[in-house]
Amino acid sequence: MSVVPIRWRPLGTRDLEAGKALLTQTIASWQEAWFVDPFLSVEAVDLIAPAGALTLAETARTSLAWSCGPDAWLASASGAFAGVVNRAMDLPKSFAPTDESRPALLANVEAQLVDELLDALRRALAPSTRGVDRLSAANVAGPLPNPHGAARWRLVTDGGEAVLWIVCGAQALWKCLPAPARGATGEPPTCAPRREAIAASTVSVAAMLGQCELSVPQLATLAVGDVITLDRAINAPIALVLEHTRRASRVPVATGNPGRHAGKLSIQLTSIARSETP
Repeated sequence: MSVVPIRWRPLGTRDLEAGKALLTQTIASWQEAWFVDPFLSVEAVDLIAPAGALTLAETARTSLAWSCGPDAWLASASGAFAGVVNRAMDLPKSFAPTDESRPALLANVEAQLVDELLDALRRALAPSTRGVDRLSAANVAGPLPNPHGAARWRLVTDGGEAVLWIVCGAQALWKCLPAPARGATGEPPTCAPRREAIAASTVSVAAMLGQCELSVPQLATLAVGDVITLDRAINAPIALVLEHTRRASRVPVATGNPGRHAGKLSIQLTSIARSETP
């Protein structure tokens, strides 16, 4: 019988901080998609020694948890995302705080919001897995495998309230946080010149046809055939904006008129914003 050796190294503060940076980057696009002003941040908690006691029930004080594979887990207290959903829908923090009184619309929004967050974290921590699995109460209460140590982080609001706990074993961290690459001389590789780095970068732009505000009751009663009036005149130029910026601070980079090219919608630019544009 042969045993495949494992390249082992103890986890340290560097792994905890690198994991925080990875998770912060992972949730950035998710936050941009759901909130006008992102308000959640990743907080490093601690390192767990190899073979140390580790349970999700003790970590998050809950029976609600998921597995991202054999070495990564997520846990959340019941109702922790209610305030997050209210923030996404621009509702008061205390609006419909319990599951029994929450409208079906908010429950559906919460399910989609949580699913997208869990999937983003799964792709960062365990990209080889196909999905996130809900754990039974028995598995949440039982000990987690911890042969080489683990690290814990939590996702908190700007008020310091914990929304989600993230637990990752050393073997998963070794894969998603590889050691810095070094050249033949043992020195880190040199960075590419700024001009080359910019030339290799891409940005996404979006054409803004217009927008409007709806109340939650109006949103809940939308039906096929309803007409929604936007804030832009039908003959006004269409704004071209950078897609991955905060909605509240989006500044048009160009404007133009709609048209068609090669069978697809297109925009013929009529003006371009300059660097001195506020």
